[in-house]
Amino acid sequence: AALWIGGMANQADGLLTYSRAQEQEADRHGRQYLVEAGLNPQGMNELFNGLAKASIGRPELEFLSSHPLPQTRMADSLSMESPKSILENTHDDDFNYFRATLLTYRATLADDPYQYLAHSVPDAGSDIANFAFALLNYLDQSPKKALTYLTKLSTHNRFTQYLLVSALKADNQDDKALALTRAQLNLAPKDILFSTLYAELTHSKPQERKTPYLYQRKLMWQAYMNYYQGINNIPMALNYKAQFEFSQGKDKQAERLLKRAEKDISLQDKEILKNTQEYFDRIKEVEKNADIND
Repeated sequence: AALWIGGMANQADGLLTYSRAQEQEADRHGRQYLVEAGLNPQGMNELFNGLAKASIGRPELEFLSSHPLPQTRMADSLSMESPKSILENTHDDDFNYFRATLLTYRATLADDPYQYLAHSVPDAGSDIANFAFALLNYLDQSPKKALTYLTKLSTHNRFTQYLLVSALKADNQDDKALALTRAQLNLAPKDILFSTLYAELTHSKPQERKTPYLYQRKLMWQAYMNYYQGINNIPMALNYKAQFEFSQGKDKQAERLLKRAEKDISLQDKEILKNTQEYFDRIKEVEKNADIND
C-alpha cells in the first residue's frame, strides 16, 4: 500500500503540478487577450472571486488538484508583480508533510527503516525530518521517542498535531492528548480526524459525519468499533467491522461478520444491520453489472 500510494505522490508532484502550471498560464494569457482587445479584465477577477466563494468548505489540497485553487487564481489575477510560474514554488508544506508520511510508511518495509528514512529525508534537524522520525518511532511502538522528536518542531500543523495527540495517547498521557484534541476541535468542530480521536479518548460515541473519502469513513468505523466494544455491544461492533472489511474487498468475511451480528442484535439496532446488508447488496449488484467481480 505504501508503494502504491507513493506512486500517487509522484504523480501529484509531477503530472498534476505541470497541469496546474498550464492552467495558470492559460489564465494569464486570457487576461492579456482581454486587455489587448480593449475589454475590461475586471470580469476575470469577478469570475475567480465567484469560484473562490463557491469553493468555501471544500478540501484545499492544491498539490492533489489538476487546477490551482480558486483563491490562488484570484490572487494571481490581482497581483501586480511580474508573472512567476507556480512551478517555481517548491515550498508546499502540505505536500512536504504528505510526502514525508509516505516515505516513512515506505521505510517500514526496508531492512533498516531508520537508515532508509535518513537517506530519503536528508534535511536532518528540519521540521519535516523530525516529523518523519517521530512518525517512524510511533509506528515502531516507541511513543516516548516520537514525542522527543516532536518537541524539536519549530512550527505545527494538522499533520504534526495529529501525530502528537496519537503519540501522547499511546504513551498514556490522555489528559494532554485530550486538551490538544479539544483545542483542534474548537478551530474545526467537524474535523473527522480529531473528532474520532476525541471519541476514543473520552470513550464516547462518535458523532456521525458524512464524508466522500474512504479513509475518513474507515476512521469512523474504527471509532464505532471501539465504542461498541467498550459498552459490550458486540453485534454493533461486528456491524462496523463488517463495513471495514467490505471496504477492503473482503466480501465473504464481511458477510460472515454480519451473520454473527444477526444472532444477538437488539431490536433497536436491527435496522442498522439491515441497512448495512442492503448497502453490501447494492454494491455487489453494481459490480456484477459492471463485470467487476466474478
